[in-house]
Amino acid sequence: MLEYLQKDPVSHIDMLEPLRLGTAEILYDGEDGVMILETRSQIYMISMEQEEKCFQILKHYPPAVYAVHQKNIASALQEQYHFPEFHPCYQYRYPYEALNEEKLTEAGITEKEISQVRLLDERYLEIVIRYYNAMDDPAYIRELMERGQLWGIFEKGDLAGFIGEHLEGSMGLLEVLPEYRRKGYGTVLEAFLIRRMLSQERTPFCQVFEGNVVSESLQQKLGLERSKQMTWWLF
Repeated sequence: MLEYLQKDPVSHIDMLEPLRLGTAEILYDGEDGVMILETRSQIYMISMEQEEKCFQILKHYPPAVYAVHQKNIASALQEQYHFPEFHPCYQYRYPYEALNEEKLTEAGITEKEISQVRLLDERYLEIVIRYYNAMDDPAYIRELMERGQLWGIFEKGDLAGFIGEHLEGSMGLLEVLPEYRRKGYGTVLEAFLIRRMLSQERTPFCQVFEGNVVSESLQQKLGLERSKQMTWWLF
C-alpha cells in the first residue's frame, strides 16, 4: 500500500507523516495516486495523476482546504471553487538518516538559546495575530494556542518572535518581529521545534511558499531536505 508516495518521500512528507502517526483516513490508494483526509486539520491531501478520478472521489465530500501535489489538479480545483488563496510551495523534511541533533549543533545553536523559547498563552494572542501575515484566521491561531502549539522567544521580557505547529503536524507560523530581526531568533525557534518533534519520535517538516528566499535559506542552514516537486495549497 501507498507505494505511490514512497517514490518521492520528501515531496510527500505531508501525507506520509500523518499516515505513519495514524491521523489520516485513506480515501484512495492506487498505482496512479493517493488521497487522504488528515483528520486533525480536516485537510484533503491529494497526489493523483488523473483529474477525472480525483473529482469522482471528491464529489462525495464537501469543499475544504486542499494540499495538492499536481499543478493540473490544483488548477482545476481553483477553477471550480475559486479559492481566495492559491499557494505553490516546497516541502522541507529533516532527513530520516540524520534524525539527531548534529545539524542543530552545526548551525551554532546553544542550549541556552533554545531554553529561552517558551509556550505562549492568551496574553500574546493579539500580537501573534497582528504579525502573522501568511493567513487571516484569528480563530485558527487561537485554537493552536489553546492546544499548546505556539511558542515564543523573548528579549528583555518582550516577545521577539514565535513559531507554531500546524494542526496537521507541520512546523510553521514562524515570524520574528521587525525590530528583532537579524539576531538569529528564527533559527533558534525552528531548532527548538525540531528538537521537540524529534523527542516525540516525529519527523520535523514544513512548507515554504515559492519565492520565500529567507525561509529557504533557514531550512538549508538547519539541514532540511527540499522536495523535488511542489505542492499547491488551496484555502
